[in-house]
Amino acid sequence: ELPALAPDLIYTWGTPVTLAVAGTLANPNPLKELHDIPVVFALVADPVGAGIVRDLNAPERNVTGCIHIVPLERQLQHMRSYQDFSKLGVLYNPAEANSQAIVQSLRQYGQTQNKEILATSLQLDANGKPSTQGLQDMIERLHQDGAQWLYLPPDTYLGTIYDQITPLAIARRLPLFASTELAMRTGNALTGVVSRYFSVGQLAGVKAADLLLGRKTVAQTPVESLKRFSIMVNMQMAQQLELYPPLPV
Repeated sequence: ELPALAPDLIYTWGTPVTLAVAGTLANPNPLKELHDIPVVFALVADPVGAGIVRDLNAPERNVTGCIHIVPLERQLQHMRSYQDFSKLGVLYNPAEANSQAIVQSLRQYGQTQNKEILATSLQLDANGKPSTQGLQDMIERLHQDGAQWLYLPPDTYLGTIYDQITPLAIARRLPLFASTELAMRTGNALTGVVSRYFSVGQLAGVKAADLLLGRKTVAQTPVESLKRFSIMVNMQMAQQLELYPPLPV
């Protein structure tokens, strides 16, 4: 419907929607009418890894926007300061580019820091879509293998099944670490370093206004993340797990 609507700007939320609207650099959306309409995305974890842009500082086509994920090194630094680990569990969706990119980065981190990354992928159904089949067995395996945290990567599908993941993890006293505010708010993760969605939306709004009012072109509008992040702790989970924040005396 977008070519018929001919909007002045398209706002997209998340990696799957952005890819559906804009496509990748290698395979852009075949609807050529959309190639000249500015697209501003928010909540895309890795736009370079997903093939949406090649250079964050200089978009080459009609797409720019905001990254909502805190640099992985800073997330893991907080995780280790809260409770250090030798084995990190991660449950991911193999059908989403965000998850694959995060798992690859975690594995690289594990190699350099001598940490074991226990990555378990969700099963895919006959249509290649992720499912919850075998979810309980996956989390039990991570627990048996000695995972000390369960990392929740930025993933659209995972965000819809937190109500199933959290009870299974908590029953095994496996603390959850959030990479997104959604995982803290609805997934009952113990802690996380996140970008507040409201602030990401404000940054996307500034970019949209600049483009709509002609103050900048897309090529002059870099893809950015926030400069300040939020450390969040779920005290209800801390009490339940008896893992309180390490506060200095």
